[in-house]
Amino acid sequence: MSMDEKYCKKIEQNAGFKRFFTESQLAEICHMFRVRKLSKGEFLFREGDPGDSLAFLVSGRLEIKKQTEFPGKYFVLAMFNPGAFIGEMAIAGTSGHHRSVTVTAIEDSTVAILTPADFDKLLSTYPGPSVRLLRAMLKIVSQRLRGANERLATIF
Repeated sequence: MSMDEKYCKKIEQNAGFKRFFTESQLAEICHMFRVRKLSKGEFLFREGDPGDSLAFLVSGRLEIKKQTEFPGKYFVLAMFNPGAFIGEMAIAGTSGHHRSVTVTAIEDSTVAILTPADFDKLLSTYPGPSVRLLRAMLKIVSQRLRGANERLATIF
């Protein structure tokens, strides 16, 4: 399903894009996103799936989990609320990689999906706002990594 005006407004408000792009820019780039609605319990993607898109959580909540060495057993890494992004490795220029985690909707959710090709178009069309978005994403990825390191340090 492509993005309609209703979801463009939701992205603007809930996914934090209004911090980076003007309203007119958002109206222009909105067609680059694809909407996906997830029912409670539905997978956005599973560990091992091709890493072919970046998703921004517009509404709902998502659980991020990692398969353990025991079949069917997972370790919950995080819970994400609207404004979070998932699948950032897909836009890192590393084609051919697979998903490293499983993402499940823990309530009915909506995500806005952007392919690496459309992300590249976004960067070339609006380099200034896109770089600010990337910097904000890098900050969050760094915080996530720092938190993971802290949790690992408590285990050993």
